[in-house]
Amino acid sequence: MKTTLASISRSKSWDVATRIVGVSCLMFLCAAALAAAVGTVRQLAAGENAARLVPTLAVNICLLVLLLIEATLIVSRSRALAKAPGIRSRMTALIGTWVIFLVVFLPIRVDLPIVIYDLAALLCIVGDMLAIYVVLHLGGSYSIMAEARTPVSSGPYALVRHPLYLAEQIALLGALITYLSWPAVALFSLQSCFQFMRARNEERVLARTFPAYANYMRRTPMLVPRGSNPWSRDQGR
Repeated sequence: MKTTLASISRSKSWDVATRIVGVSCLMFLCAAALAAAVGTVRQLAAGENAARLVPTLAVNICLLVLLLIEATLIVSRSRALAKAPGIRSRMTALIGTWVIFLVVFLPIRVDLPIVIYDLAALLCIVGDMLAIYVVLHLGGSYSIMAEARTPVSSGPYALVRHPLYLAEQIALLGALITYLSWPAVALFSLQSCFQFMRARNEERVLARTFPAYANYMRRTPMLVPRGSNPWSRDQGR
């Protein structure tokens, strides 16, 4: 079974299928973000509370831009040189990516002070803007699954090994505040656990594919930047 799955995952048909599925999911989320942005603009035009709606609009626009960039990169990227084996790594990546979106089925908090909503919006905007920067820097190496293409160790990747996950968690923390409840905390915790496992899967496949990656791992923290770390390009790239 494992051999069959491995051979299928290396085929061109599988590569095309995964691109179609990934782009379809991202475009669905793009449509939702666009609809939310249009709804917010209409509320602003109707004269509703701008102090609350402007940060919300900024969040929607940042998210829309991020999703469009990710969809474009999935279409244009090269085929993977190596992939994490087994169905478990694929399920880990999918759950780590999508499970947090179940939060939209929970009620939004409407009883929090306005400063808390501003803080939530700020976290979302900062996280999304950082994610946009990281994704653009990552370029054709971007992937949802644990795959190896071109190793990237410059820019934000000189500070931490997984800057995109760090940026996403900052944005999701803002979303967590908006939906603050025990079920929302449980979803955030579950997503964080699967993101950690997803990151480890990526590191294993990169270390197997690129010998210099092990040295990069030794000198670069996983998620929390050190006090000083040069923004330099890895010599093995």
